[in-house]
Amino acid sequence: MRGKKLRERLSNLRLCETVEFRHGGFNFAVSAGRYRDGRLSEIFMSARKPGSPIDDLCRDSAILISLALQFGCPAETLLHAVTKNHDGSPATATGVALDQLCK
Repeated sequence: MRGKKLRERLSNLRLCETVEFRHGGFNFAVSAGRYRDGRLSEIFMSARKPGSPIDDLCRDSAILISLALQFGCPAETLLHAVTKNHDGSPATATGVALDQLCK
């Protein structure tokens, strides 16, 4: 298929960092893998409440972000696209996670 972007493969060993934060009264943890050149390649996110709807949303958003990254979307583009508060700060835990990882 013409114009189709292939998914960039992840190496078996990759750098990983974990960031914890609080947003909207909940505790969150996000772990991020990076390509050898330092670009963000995948994230795993948890609301620290296993089985809760907010934890499910975190995991799903992490999967979608990871796929977007692996198909070539820059993390900064995703950060720019997520919902913001009136002061420009991230409105959601997903936005806060991306903000932390893009610094």
